[in-house]
Amino acid sequence: MKKYFSTKYGKLFNADCIDALRDMADDSVDMVMTDPPYSSRTHKMAKTNKGKGHGNKLISFNALPDDTFVNLCIECLRISRGWVVMTCDHKHAPLMFDHESFIRIGAWVKTNPMPQISADRPGQGMKPF
Repeated sequence: MKKYFSTKYGKLFNADCIDALRDMADDSVDMVMTDPPYSSRTHKMAKTNKGKGHGNKLISFNALPDDTFVNLCIECLRISRGWVVMTCDHKHAPLMFDHESFIRIGAWVKTNPMPQISADRPGQGMKPF
């Protein structure tokens, strides 16, 4: 895998994430922090107020299927010597409950979340399981 950019603090690669992770050795990083794409339901109605108009389509990349999410988690757990911290869809989070490396799940309960722009549901800080 070819480096895209490198400094003494880290390296940036332009590659498929799972392919890049598979090229990395076990326990080769101190921790992983990631924010992968969410499920198709979350992507479907995501909008933004940025730019001209109201409720413009926000997400222009594919959602993450369940099996891809699990594979991503397994690779992140394999390369990390420490924590894997990941923001993820409420639908994806429980998929890892039975994995041997899973320790806990946390919920970011936003006290003042951004208003919902999709117009198909109320805004929320966290959706219960």
